[in-house]
Amino acid sequence: MQTFWIWLSTQWLRFTSKEKVLSLLLAGLCITFCTVIPVMSYKHRTLRHTLVQTKQALIEAKQVNEILQRRKVIEALKVKQHKVAHVLYKTLQRSRTLKQSKKNLIERMKKTFQAFDDIQRTIRLIEEKGRKEAQRIRHLKLDEQIKEIQKRSKQWTSQP
Repeated sequence: MQTFWIWLSTQWLRFTSKEKVLSLLLAGLCITFCTVIPVMSYKHRTLRHTLVQTKQALIEAKQVNEILQRRKVIEALKVKQHKVAHVLYKTLQRSRTLKQSKKNLIERMKKTFQAFDDIQRTIRLIEEKGRKEAQRIRHLKLDEQIKEIQKRSKQWTSQP
């Protein structure tokens, strides 16, 4: 660049008016490119960094949303579990007052315990599956993480 300016300053007086105009245009283009290209590349890097940050924030928000949906399902299951426990309690109360046969009482209690255990097992499976999926997704690229989380979120919004 400096050699161009030195050459231009020594040859300036020999140029015709057309050559002077062309050389000024060339100098203007050189100055423009020397200032615009670094600024544009800086803006491009800044925008790319901002895009990455936005995607990461979106991923975090979607994960939080999924966790909330998952907790909602678990809370509904716990309410159901509480109702089953209440049925068990009422069964025991009635058995004392009505003096039901032991076989009938034991059969009803077994069914109630089984329902209670099934709900508890479902809750544990949901929590374990969530942990495993979160670990698996952490190793994916940002766009793939977003797609996976969206796919999983639909699963939890469709459940009660």
